[in-house]
Amino acid sequence: MSAAKLPRPSTFIPPEWHLSRQAIEALKELNFNISESQTDLDIIQRGKKYLLHPAMSWDQGGDKEKNKKMVTQNKQLFYDRAFNVDGNSYGLFRMAIHPPYDPDEAQADQIEMIKYLKEKESYEFIKYSDLLESESSA
Repeated sequence: MSAAKLPRPSTFIPPEWHLSRQAIEALKELNFNISESQTDLDIIQRGKKYLLHPAMSWDQGGDKEKNKKMVTQNKQLFYDRAFNVDGNSYGLFRMAIHPPYDPDEAQADQIEMIKYLKEKESYEFIKYSDLLESESSA
């Protein structure tokens, strides 16, 4: 990244959402601040870990055709997992969107879900840097 003169990232999301303890240690040595796995959010330099709901993903193996089964499953899961029957939020919700591998039919659902969340007054879209800032003020 240095040779390409790209900015140094401070957040790392591992391939397939799997992260070992050794990887966290390496990320700490490389001065990363945040890493996110399938069920954890690590604030690396502070040694804190938060358990999360698994991220919603339409890509289950890098094959658009095989991933089509995720369209119906994720739409149902979104409304069941993110909100209860009164429409109240269950908290942090994460979506992993992979346009090259998500079925074409997933895009409309993803847009619908994002619009739904934006219309909710209790939901706030945040960046990783916002998470780090809010964690340090807690």
